[in-house]
Amino acid sequence: MLETLVHRIKEVTLKDPILIEGLPGVGHVGKLVADHMVEELHAEKIIEIYSPHFPPQVMVKEDGTIRQVR
Repeated sequence: MLETLVHRIKEVTLKDPILIEGLPGVGHVGKLVADHMVEELHAEKIIEIYSPHFPPQVMVKEDGTIRQVR
């Protein structure tokens, strides 16, 4: 991947949007907090972003397969 890819899942019109970012790092604390907020606020995913500037990591799912960090 040479450039950042933005995958728009759903078109929405936002009023006064706020972006909360939680990237994986030591202990995955930022990502865990962001995931918890998504769950508690019943947030809906509208965009996925893939970038060569993100840390070179993958997530191992419960079934043993992997996916890119997004």
